[in-house]
Amino acid sequence: DMHAPYLFDDAGRPDLTQKWARWALAERFSTAVNGLDGNDDGGTLSAWYVFSAMGLYPVAGTDRYWIGSPNVNKAVIDLGTGKTLTVKAENQSAENIYVQSVTLNGVRLTEPSIVHAQIAGGGTQLSDRHALPHAIGRHVGATPAHHHFATLHHQVLVGQLFGKVVVLLHQHDGHGLAVGQHA
Repeated sequence: DMHAPYLFDDAGRPDLTQKWARWALAERFSTAVNGLDGNDDGGTLSAWYVFSAMGLYPVAGTDRYWIGSPNVNKAVIDLGTGKTLTVKAENQSAENIYVQSVTLNGVRLTEPSIVHAQIAGGGTQLSDRHALPHAIGRHVGATPAHHHFATLHHQVLVGQLFGKVVVLLHQHDGHGLAVGQHA
């Protein structure tokens, strides 16, 4: 499931979103004849690649975009209103996959997501990257509004990542995140 790498953002681990989205971009897509990871009905896989290459992921049914790890130095998006959104990734390389900080129009972001209203007027999103993860944007201990099981005091997110079922367990006290994979 293309959505799975970005679930880590909601679980308070944007570093794992960055790791797995960049892995998918590098390992599951290419310019070869079989360069798409599956059937590109309606352009879904191509759109996933383009958005992920810019470090953005539109969350279906919402006005929210999760922030990933751009694999391009610069991208300019024509918003169709005469305005553009420019995405720049400083220190971007195959090794520097972890986002250290993100600013949008000069304002530092504290969460690994933005809403459409923040970019609708155009502007510049700038991220600084390094080879090692950073706690920027982590909201460990926070309780996202969905997938919450209050009686268990844990958050459970389940997704499928390239044929494997991935289960994320996030304790609300901020002490731990277990990731399990099952074939």
